[in-house]
Amino acid sequence: MQEQSNLLQDEKHRGRTTTHMLYQLIKWCLGVYIGYICLLGLILLTGLIFDRSTWGAFLLSAAVPWKLILPISLLVIIIFPVADTFIQSKEESWFLRYGTQIIAKVVGTEQVKFRRLSILSRFFTEQRLQLEWQHPENGQTYHYTLRVREQRMPHWGTNLPILIDYDDPSYYWKADVKDPSLRF
Repeated sequence: MQEQSNLLQDEKHRGRTTTHMLYQLIKWCLGVYIGYICLLGLILLTGLIFDRSTWGAFLLSAAVPWKLILPISLLVIIIFPVADTFIQSKEESWFLRYGTQIIAKVVGTEQVKFRRLSILSRFFTEQRLQLEWQHPENGQTYHYTLRVREQRMPHWGTNLPILIDYDDPSYYWKADVKDPSLRF
């Protein structure tokens, strides 16, 4: 019995670690991709500036297959949302298998501000719910946030379900509430 419990804990830990590593990997790959796109832009800009020199003319010539490099490089960006969706579904299935549903109380809200692109705030309304839950065994209070988009916010004190890892209550399913038909 104890051996089966240990195997379940190991499998649970492995799944959580795998998800974390996948998130780190995609973050690293996105950084590399952004660097690659910047390097391509720099090469093209250098070729345009020095197009009268031999190596500038070479950069812009047909010897470099720009007709393939640019479209393929821009199409690669599709991989990132697909990979992120895959990792999120893997994390969600982990929470559905190993998570514990608790009821947390709404203690506040905050408007998400788009600092760099303020024009986006006119088109997208997004707020974060601040939730609180007190562990029944040790009395420790945990705080959670949920993103809520395009719908009414629940009132202060409303109870909402959250999926957590009961062994580590600070780890929770960061689901987005974005169904406009759902009313609190």
